[in-house]
Amino acid sequence: MSRLSAKGLIVVGACDGAELKSVRYERAVCFEPEPSNFSRLKRSASRLKGKMIKVFQVALSDETGEAEFHLTTSFYSHSLMKLAEPHKQAFPNVKQGNIIKVKVQTLDDMMESNELDPSLYETMWIDVQGAELKVLKGSANTLKTIKTIMCEVSDVPYYKGGATTVQVDEYLATFGFQRYDVGSLKASGHGYKLYERPEDHTEREIVIQKTNHGVPEDAVLALKIKLHLSAFIETGTYGGDSAMWAAENFDKVITIELSKSFHAAAQQKLSRFANVRCVLGSSPDKLPSILSEVGIEKCAMWLDAHWCGWNSEKDKTECPLMAELDAIASNPGMVGLVMIDDARLFVNPPPPPHKPVDWPKMKQVADRIESMGCVHRLVGDVIFVVDKSNKAVLDNLEG
Repeated sequence: MSRLSAKGLIVVGACDGAELKSVRYERAVCFEPEPSNFSRLKRSASRLKGKMIKVFQVALSDETGEAEFHLTTSFYSHSLMKLAEPHKQAFPNVKQGNIIKVKVQTLDDMMESNELDPSLYETMWIDVQGAELKVLKGSANTLKTIKTIMCEVSDVPYYKGGATTVQVDEYLATFGFQRYDVGSLKASGHGYKLYERPEDHTEREIVIQKTNHGVPEDAVLALKIKLHLSAFIETGTYGGDSAMWAAENFDKVITIELSKSFHAAAQQKLSRFANVRCVLGSSPDKLPSILSEVGIEKCAMWLDAHWCGWNSEKDKTECPLMAELDAIASNPGMVGLVMIDDARLFVNPPPPPHKPVDWPKMKQVADRIESMGCVHRLVGDVIFVVDKSNKAVLDNLEG
């Protein structure tokens, strides 16, 4: 499988900038209207050295002016449109929130007014929660030189008045695009789809790898060899994708999940892997015995049990990280590798609907790591932690 590659990338609905680490590119232009998301996007872009990235706080649509923007209790679900019943059924914990006013522009107007040459950008990533058709209708000129479009679509509208997969298919067909379901895009009726013209399309298996929200695979495999790791311990199983990847790369995988429904679904999904064990319960409670059983020095630990704001389940606190580090520190062995996901939420307070009081600040996390006899390095959205004696292995990580 491979990630998308592009000389130039246009990201519409960029949120916190996850796509900037999911696609290989030389230059990018990103659009995000919601103020908190835009702040995170700017920080993400500023940390990517050697890239030509421009960011704009605007909602793209098929018109110019100002529009209502509907916030929700999950910052991934904000939209120009209100939540529809299918979304409420799929994500019952995501609720409609406040309405704000945002600037709207067409992509074609933004490219022209900011002197951005469309011919330098051949790939588009669209994730705009139902407003896909509006974005595309405002991009007629830009679409002439676009070769690849990654677009989140739904067979039924998740947002009131939102576009369906068929509507997006039909509109893009007028520009010669066809939809291709490949790799991890062979999904159900809701998810990312690949659009290309037949003459530009090559058969390949594409995997969506949003490294802001997933295991940094290349780095983990490199550290696995250097640190002689054989086990992968995960807190926060969620959909089981990280555990599935780990099952193919580690001798033993143990994944802990607090939600009974997520645990049951993951257990079924991962049942074909003899080296995977799914554990139901609170990660701080379960970690000590697991680390004692496996041997802490052999473990790559992926800590991602904090509440994600969707229909996931909360522990005693939204973020059990400090309790997890205490559990790890209680083991007498030398730490192999610890990785803490979503570093941005410790560097800066997490946005609503999170409760910042439940989340430690980065300095608190760093102090606890040091007290464990370990060192850390922040790379992208992940905090890598190793024993002080292995400090050198972090030096070659790209950050």
